[in-house]
Amino acid sequence: MRIEHNIGKSIILFDSDEQEIGELNYKIIDDEIVDNGIYIERNHRGMGYCRLLIKHWMEIYKNKTIYICSTTKVINKIIIDLGFQQINIPIPYWGIMSNGTNFKYIP
Repeated sequence: MRIEHNIGKSIILFDSDEQEIGELNYKIIDDEIVDNGIYIERNHRGMGYCRLLIKHWMEIYKNKTIYICSTTKVINKIIIDLGFQQINIPIPYWGIMSNGTNFKYIP
């Protein structure tokens, strides 16, 4: 397992065969960190890789406010477990999506 960080853009997770199995994309907007999509390959879901990517992201930006807009209820539980708070206000880049839930992490 290997994690590659493209600063200011993405965190990519590779398996032992160097195949990409997950990716977290993000933007830095006004010194805050905003999720731009999280994806785990279908046959690797449910194994904790999403949590691993988000935790790694939080460690990198441990002194920054981080926003996630989630459209998946399973992911919402992970996000809350990691210390994010659900918010009912727009977040940078996403605003308020009709099919999503906004979350904010304040260190």
